[in-house]
Amino acid sequence: CISKDEDEVEDTEVLADRKRRQHNRRERQRRKAVWSRFLTLRDYVPELVKNESAAAILILNKATDYIHSLQAEEQKLLLEKENLLLSWASWSPGHWLGSQVPSPVLCNSLPLPSPC
Repeated sequence: CISKDEDEVEDTEVLADRKRRQHNRRERQRRKAVWSRFLTLRDYVPELVKNESAAAILILNKATDYIHSLQAEEQKLLLEKENLLLSWASWSPGHWLGSQVPSPVLCNSLPLPSPC
């Protein structure tokens, strides 16, 4: 005959085993989701697109490098845009109005510069 205490111990062990299996399953799902995100990140980094076996640390390092290069490129383009806007703004409205704008007829009648 099984005592009530033994029955409770067995129930507790079964419950603990079930909780442990649930925890392990959730942890596997979490690791799988994290790795899936690493693979997605890898696919955004041109240097790693073809590297199917890239380790997580390599993905993070190369992604960081790529982000820095994109930021530098963005700064370069913003500076270029600013310079173009300043250059454009330096032209007074009079440059585009009236006789200062060469007409196509006038332009076609001007002699072409001789090649040097």
